[in-house]
Amino acid sequence: MVAQTDNRSSLCHVFKEAKAAITLLPAFRIEKIRRECNKVAPELAQLAMRTKHCVVWRMQAPPCITELLDHDCIQPLE
Repeated sequence: MVAQTDNRSSLCHVFKEAKAAITLLPAFRIEKIRRECNKVAPELAQLAMRTKHCVVWRMQAPPCITELLDHDCIQPLE
């Protein structure tokens, strides 16, 4: 068993929020995904850098990643 210690990283609030969100899920699994299978994340990061504002998309994705979503979602996991 891993000992519980205080997280002193600058991202500790992100980890705490993720752990809280995980408890709300019926099941979860953490997997390593190859870069070729996740083109959405870097595109969203670039979009954030270009627009310099916060945005939340509900029920639809921004047009710049729609095609990438289709590609990322059909890649087989290895």
